Amino acid sequence: MLHCASGVVCADPRAGKGEGLGVTARFDHLRFDLPSTFGLIQRRRSERILWRAPILTIWTDPSGHPCSQAGETEIVNAHGGLIRLQATLQPGEWLQIVHARTNEAIWARVVWRESVASSPGVRLGVELGHPNEDFWGVHIPISEPGTT
Repeated sequence: MLHCASGVVCADPRAGKGEGLGVTARFDHLRFDLPSTFGLIQRRRSERILWRAPILTIWTDPSGHPCSQAGETEIVNAHGGLIRLQATLQPGEWLQIVHARTNEAIWARVVWRESVASSPGVRLGVELGHPNEDFWGVHIPISEPGTT
């Protein structure tokens, strides 16, 4: 099943060619509910959600200088997420993530890094220092062991 939050960007009765209304929509949030028979889904500590949210990341570089950079989330859950930045952070490094809409901050550790071929920057898999069901701006319940 697919759940989504969207908004209409524009509507044009001419685009439907007399058979309806042409609509352009923007999807802000998509969530796929997959059957629990998939082994991967059964091992999740919390549900993953496709979620775009602006963030600010703050860290200290190896020479001790403070750094910061704006980025955005791609996928989130209560334990971490996949974020996109242009930073050169590496797995094992710690950073502070500030949610740009709420100004709430949380510490996270980089656990995975991938270059993005289509644009400058990287995707970083981050694990939050402490699970948080509400940090990303959407409520993501933490699963009880053995329930997902």
